Amino acid sequence: MDNISTDSLSDEEQQLIDINPSNDKRLKNKRCKACLCLLIILIIEFIILYFTWDFNNEGVGATMGHARRRRSCDDEEYGCCNIYSNCKINNVHIDYDKTELSLYRIVARDSIHSNCPSFQHLIDLYNQHYGNVTTDCGKYGCCPGFNVGCDETIRETMIHGNNQNMFDTLHKNSKIVNIQIPKKNSLGSNCGNKFYRLYDIIHSYEMNYPSKDSYDGIYIIVAVLLLFMCFATSK
Repeated sequence: MDNISTDSLSDEEQQLIDINPSNDKRLKNKRCKACLCLLIILIIEFIILYFTWDFNNEGVGATMGHARRRRSCDDEEYGCCNIYSNCKINNVHIDYDKTELSLYRIVARDSIHSNCPSFQHLIDLYNQHYGNVTTDCGKYGCCPGFNVGCDETIRETMIHGNNQNMFDTLHKNSKIVNIQIPKKNSLGSNCGNKFYRLYDIIHSYEMNYPSKDSYDGIYIIVAVLLLFMCFATSK
């Protein structure tokens, strides 16, 4: 009968000890890469969903049509509805920024855009859906509002035309409309900058005022998936 030396067994065991951690490490790396790819795909899908999902009175059929061929304001007889902001007097005319409202939500029905909502109307709707109903924003006050005078002035020029009185009209129409969202701290970190607030007011209107909690739920799901993947790769 052959005898197997203790030294030989020790060498084989040592090889297994040296090999197994390496295999395990490679397996963990593969899992980590796979999970990272999955996370990236989820984030990309969420971004695409968030920025392309359109709600309108025409329903799902219009959304599907939107995916096939994207309409433009030039396709409409009177163009898109717009929000006007940041008016600046420049010699004999007024410069301003124009933000188009999604034509899948509303389009202009006449040359003076009489059916288009004003900036103040959008802020009022935003406050109705998301603001503090008591109009009391508490210790730190409300998130900063917007001057709607520019929007009102440009709308008036569409009706009455440009004239020498438009500069006086701009000053007369100057009015700050508050956003009734309470600040969570003295810095108002939950309010975002003015570009974000403007975007959120317009986007919320275009999306027919979805619950803000619905987006929080998506964030939670993504976070749970991320934690699960981290736990799986650590085993």
